Formats: sequence, structure tokens, C-alpha cells
Amino acid sequence: MTLARIIINNAKQRMLSTVLTSLSVAVGVALIIAILTIKLVSQERLRVGYSGFDLVVGAKGSPLQLVLNVVYNLDASPGNIPYSLYEELQKDERIKLVVPFAVGDNYKGFRIVGATDTFLTKFEPQQGQHFELASGRVFHFEEAELRKAMKDAAQRGTRNAERGEEKAIGGGKATPTVSRVHGKGDLVEENKGKEVRESVLGSEAALQTGLKLGDTFVATHGIQQNEEGEKHEDDPWTVVGILKPTGTPADRAMYINLDSFYEIKGHVIASKDEGGRMKDEAEAGSGKEKAKNGKKEEKDNDPEAGQLSSLALQTYGPFAVLGLLKEINNREDAQAAMPSAEIRKLLTIVGNVDRILVAQAVLIIIVSAIGTGLAMFNSMNDRRRDIAVMRALGARRGTIFSIMVGEAVLIAAIGGVAGVALGHLIIQLAAPAVQMAVGFTIPPWSFHEFEALVFAGVLVVGALAGIGPAVSAYRTDVATGLNPGV
Repeated sequence: MTLARIIINNAKQRMLSTVLTSLSVAVGVALIIAILTIKLVSQERLRVGYSGFDLVVGAKGSPLQLVLNVVYNLDASPGNIPYSLYEELQKDERIKLVVPFAVGDNYKGFRIVGATDTFLTKFEPQQGQHFELASGRVFHFEEAELRKAMKDAAQRGTRNAERGEEKAIGGGKATPTVSRVHGKGDLVEENKGKEVRESVLGSEAALQTGLKLGDTFVATHGIQQNEEGEKHEDDPWTVVGILKPTGTPADRAMYINLDSFYEIKGHVIASKDEGGRMKDEAEAGSGKEKAKNGKKEEKDNDPEAGQLSSLALQTYGPFAVLGLLKEINNREDAQAAMPSAEIRKLLTIVGNVDRILVAQAVLIIIVSAIGTGLAMFNSMNDRRRDIAVMRALGARRGTIFSIMVGEAVLIAAIGGVAGVALGHLIIQLAAPAVQMAVGFTIPPWSFHEFEALVFAGVLVVGALAGIGPAVSAYRTDVATGLNPGV
């Protein structure tokens, strides 16, 4: 009988002990695989982000919050910036591209982002990869219409403030009179004489909401799904395009032409009350309740008249980035942040948590290995006669030692293989939640180099656990083992 066959038979004879100790090892390995895989993929996705974002500009506050909100569609907007800053930066020769954003609404929990068509045609969701349409076309956008919408909104805000009223922005109609072609392969759309409220959906947003080309939807005020949130019933958008999957947060966004954002009835115009405090429509009006049952409607600091939520800048190099970063941060009405720098800070914080979780998983494996050794020690009384018989038949002490160590390694190997499979199963189960939370996917069954190292480490720990019982078996006296009465 071969050495391997003896080891396997020994494991089978103690099936319950083998299964329980292997299961303990599997749990530890699974946790390590799941944690490190999610960490590595998340880090890579966060580092990549959108390659076009050299700088993001927004209201004074937390730079990390600004980056998460603009680049990853997470967290709330820290505030708003003047539209005049966008016009000013458009003229800056250091800037290759500047794209404005306006946020504050959602549809079934998917964020609605007001943007220009430039974002969908010029920016890259990943390096070297542009947005591509699965169907339809890019929404119609005219810079002149945006300026007109901002001017009209500001004028309405001035009139309302003079009357002491706080009315929703609305009433304007965008009526572009030209035809546009948006990117390669996009359809030419005649928009003459039509009100333009168009949307392009990310792949995941389209899939989860069930919206298709030609469908219309109504936005809900706030950044999260809330049945009690104010719905802009009078301002539906028409889906004109659906993007191909990018594996980025863009998949979960719903993009609308920015000029139409300022035509929404219900977007507040701020004014001051008698005490000088800023108020909005949610605090004033004719007694209409914005939150019921004590629940407060969550908003995203949606822009007021003459304001934007944020800007994304693509520059002509690192020197331009550093110069703009300093200049904008010296302003009183805005701040700039480098996504790469802020994400490094975030990963440092998250990395500390990951290390704690991995350390806990390693401890589980170590405890499992100790349990394996103890289980083998406890079975030594039953094994003494078998060991003595093998010795009497000519087995060397080294062979007995190898059998005991091999059995411990076998248990560790079974746990390791099961743990790798269980770890990827955990990733598969967690992938939808990760996708919903941060907007990027984690391939559940893609394997990484570190997994081989984890498996090898488990085998080493198993071998170490078997050394103690092996030494005890090595020292077993043949005569004593063959005499049941001793």
C-alpha cells in the first residue's frame, strides 16, 4: 500500500474530525480570498475612476466627499458653485475640457446627473475607452440653451426674492432650432420646435429600471429612493440612448441634458427670511408636507439659480493641474480636488480595516491548525497499535513521521480547496451589493496570484500542525504498542 493511500485511509477513518477541521480551515481561507479579492479589484477600480478627471471643482468642504460625489456618484454633493466659474474656466488655456454637472434627483434610487453631451463623447470611463452606445443616441445639448436657462432661472429668482416668494424654478421651454450629430454612429435628431428633455442611461440603470428607448420617466427629488419624495410629475424625460457596460459608476447613472435640469419645477430658489437665514421651498410654501411620518426627505444640495453642482476638468498636464489646484482653492466660492490624491487617502484608511479583517482570518486558520494537531494527538491512543504493527512489518520511523504530517497536510489541503471555492462564492453573492453600493462590478470567478500563496501558506501551517503528533508517533515503542495491556 502506498504512503498516499495510507494517509487517505487514516483521514477516512476519522471522517468527522477531518470534515470539521477542514471546514474550519475553509472558513478562514474563504474570508482571506473574499476580502483580498474585493480589496484588490476595488482599489483598481477606484484608482482608474474616469481617466478624464484630472481635477474636480465644487463647493468648499471635504475634498474626498467632492471626489466621491462627482467621480463615483456616491455621498451627497457638498454644495454648489457659481455658473460664472464654469464660464471663466472655459476660457483658461491650461484646460483642455471642462464639463459641468448638476445633481439632486433620482429615479428608483439611480442618480440623475445633468451634464453636457461632451461628457459622453469626450471623457473616458476607463483609460483608452470611450463611452459607447448600445442603442439610440446621445441627448441633444446646446451651450446657448444652458446659458439661456441659467439666465432665465436667475431672473425668476430675482423676481421671486423681490416679492418675498419662494417659487420653484420652471416654466421655461428649451426649443433648439438646429440639428446635431453626437459622436460616431449616433443618429441625427431633428429637435426643431420641440421641448428637449432627453436622457441617456447607464447599462445597469437601464437594466434595473426596465426603461427602454422611447420610454419616459419622472424624477424624484433627493439622492436616494424615497416613496415620499417630491416627484417632478410635470417634467418627464424621454430615454434616447442606453450606454454599453463600462464596469464603472457610470453604469448606474442616468444622464440628462444639463439645460433641461434648470427647467424642472420644484428645484428651489433660495432667498432669506427676516432673520437672514437661507430658506428653500421645502421650508416655505403653503403648508405642503415634504416629509411624512417624521421622515426627512434627503436632498443633494441641488443647484439654485445661477449655480452648478460641480465641474470636471481635463488639463494639459501636471503643471496645469497643480497651478489650477492652488488658484481655485484660494477662492472663497469653490475648491478643487485631485481624484487620484483623494483616493489614495481613502485606500490608506480602508487598507487599515482590511488588514484587521485579514488578520482575523489568519487567526481562524491558525486556530484551525491547532485544532487539527489536538485532534490528531487525541487519536494517538487509537493509533498506537496501528503504528506498532506498521513498525513491526518494517516501516521506518521516518515513514511514520511522514504519514502523520501528510495527514495534517491533507486536512489543510481539503480546507484550502474548499475555502477558495467558498471565497469566490461569497464574492459572487456580494457582487450585486457592491455593484449597487459603489457602481462597479467584481468578477466573482477570476482568480489572482495571491490565492496560490494563500493555499501554499495553508499547507505549511497544516504541516506545522502535524509535526507534534508526528513526533509522538515517531517515538512510539513497538513492543508497548503491540501489547494492549500496557
